[in-house]
Amino acid sequence: MEQTKDIIYIPFWIAGMLQRNNLPVSDILNLRKMAQFLSAQERANLVLFQNFDPFTVKSQGGRNYPTYGSGMSRDTSITNGLGYNPLLSVWRKSIANSTDANDKQLLADIVTAEDLSYGAVTENEVAERFDPENGARVNHTHPFITYDVEREALIVEVFPAFFDTAQYSKHVFALCTAVLKVLYVYNTPSAGCQSPYFRKYLESLV
Repeated sequence: MEQTKDIIYIPFWIAGMLQRNNLPVSDILNLRKMAQFLSAQERANLVLFQNFDPFTVKSQGGRNYPTYGSGMSRDTSITNGLGYNPLLSVWRKSIANSTDANDKQLLADIVTAEDLSYGAVTENEVAERFDPENGARVNHTHPFITYDVEREALIVEVFPAFFDTAQYSKHVFALCTAVLKVLYVYNTPSAGCQSPYFRKYLESLV
C-alpha cells in the first residue's frame, strides 16, 4: 500500500491568521477559502514553503534557520509543473469539479506570484520571521503542532522554537515520531518504513 497521506507544512503566522478569523486549520486545504484571506503572493509563498526541509538547517551567528532542501528550486515549484507539491495538489483537487473560471484563475494567480517571488528573497524573508529574536515574541513554546485533519493530509504548524540550536535534534526526533504515529494509522507498517521520517527516526537513535 502506497503512502497516501501528504505532510503539509504551515508557518506559525498562517495558523495565527486562521485563529484570528475563527477558521479551522483544515481550511488551509481549501483554495477558495484561502483566497478570501491570503493574497496571491501569500498563497504562492505558502506553496513554496512546502519545500521546507525539517531535517536540515542553516547555522549562522550561533542560530539555526530553516532550509528548503535544494532551495526554492523551480524543479519543485509550480511554474513548470515538475515535481510534486502536496499543498498545490490539494488545492487543485478542491476546485477540480468547478466550472467557475474564477476558480481556475486562483491557480493562475499563484503561478504568476510565484514567478515574482522565486529565489532567495522569499527564503530570506521566511528565515527572518523564524529568527529566534523575532520568535521570542510568539507566545508559544512548542516547536511544532500536528493536525490530523483528514485521511489525505497531515498539517504541521512550525514555530521558531523548532530551530532552537540546543534542542534541534530533539525536536526533529519528536517530529518524526509524531508523523510516523499518524502514518501508521492510515498505512501498512511497510509503507510507513519507506517514509523519510522513518529513516530519520532511525538515524536519530544512533
